[in-house]
This record gives sequence, C-alpha cells and structure tokens, in this order.
Amino acid sequence: MKKAVTTIGLFLILAVGTYVYLLASQISDVDEVCALFPEGAVIGNLKEIEDNYSLKLMGPFAVRNKSDTQEAVFCASLTLCDTSCSVEYRNGRVTKAEVRRL
Repeated sequence: MKKAVTTIGLFLILAVGTYVYLLASQISDVDEVCALFPEGAVIGNLKEIEDNYSLKLMGPFAVRNKSDTQEAVFCASLTLCDTSCSVEYRNGRVTKAEVRRL
C-alpha cells in the first residue's frame, strides 16, 4: 500500500512539474512572438508563426472602429488564453502588438 501511494505521489509530482514547464514555455513564446512584430513590420505568414511556436492562432478578425485593420491573436492555450499576443495590422504592416495578461 505504501509503495502504491509513493508511486502515485511521484507521478503527480512529475505531472505537475511537466505542466508548469509547458506553461512557462507557452508564456515565454507569447513574449517572443510579440517581439517579432514591431510597429511598421511586415505581417508575413501568421500560420507559419503558429507552427513554429506552442501557441494557438485565432483570427484574423476585423477591429471595431478601425476600418481596414485586422487583428490576429496568438494564445497560450494552457493559460486558457489569459496570456496572449494581440497583433493589429493594416495593409500588411503591423500597427500595434501587445502582450495581454489577465
């Protein structure tokens, strides 16, 4: 019985450790992706960026009250999208990129 409890405890510690590592990796990716988009940069292929990082791409969406402006959001799914990088662009050029943390 004691061996089973020890095994379960070790498994839980390993699982929590793995989750924390992956969570930190995704949060780091959010910061890194936003750094790729300084104001005025060419937007490029968003799907390719999603494939190279552990983030989920949502969008592009039309931005309210800004004609011809699109927004793409790179979301850290392990944070339930509480941490994300929002990139607004117009005519293929970045107008604003910001990290959002709730």
